[in-house]
Amino acid sequence: MSLPDESHFNKRGYLQSLAKLVGWTPKPQKLSAEPHEDEAPIAFTYSLFFVYYDQYTYINGVCFQNVAIGVGIIIVLLQILTSLPLALMIGLCVFLVFFELMGCMWMLNVVVGGYPIEMNAVFVVNLITSLGFGVEFCNHIGMNFLRQTGTRQERAMKAMNVMGSSVVTGIATTKLIGVSILAFAPSTLFKLYYFRMYLFIIILGVFNGLMFLPILLAWIGPKTVSNDSNLKRYRMNMKWSKKRTTSIACERRHSKKIDTQNQRLVLPNKNETCI
Repeated sequence: MSLPDESHFNKRGYLQSLAKLVGWTPKPQKLSAEPHEDEAPIAFTYSLFFVYYDQYTYINGVCFQNVAIGVGIIIVLLQILTSLPLALMIGLCVFLVFFELMGCMWMLNVVVGGYPIEMNAVFVVNLITSLGFGVEFCNHIGMNFLRQTGTRQERAMKAMNVMGSSVVTGIATTKLIGVSILAFAPSTLFKLYYFRMYLFIIILGVFNGLMFLPILLAWIGPKTVSNDSNLKRYRMNMKWSKKRTTSIACERRHSKKIDTQNQRLVLPNKNETCI
């Protein structure tokens, strides 16, 4: 068996070549009992490296399972805070950040060459992290769109005028400056799996949050919150929050009273109310 080229030598590629040579399979093989034996013997091989390489047998399923759970939670929470149509639109944009990131990494492996970005634990963690970044880029524009009045196109333009600059300066620029430092890291791991991936997460987040989502809202955006039942729910939540805050302040103010003359603690009167 000829070893891989030294410039592209890595353990995983070597083990894959070795597996093809010896006919190794990731699935465990059961031993059959001999005619004179009552049961098959229990025997297996073990190495510390087996635990590490075992992740490649199921990492694809774990990745897509976590992405499905993450997008589902995002849609449910946004539906509670806003409306179902807007939650589905933001969920679509967040999923596109993840989907486009996978495509860009594959394209860079082909175009740039060198050490490729492979499917491993670090890559999967960064893919799941892209969902959170996608919410940060898309949520502000969508939430502000619900509060604007006018036609869909006018509301989308107003939302961009109000929140667009904040998203660019407060989210995209700060993250871009922080990620750019990783370009000078001496480790190839940091350059590939952190600088390259996080740079494209920011670029794709800006594209989907500030370009694709406003066009989608201007085309099929939901009704304004003033004409929707969400306004009642918003007012009820604000009223409950204000009432709860006043109640907590009242309890703190009347929970402890000190009799300055007798220097003793006086319990509050149950009939005493707060204004």
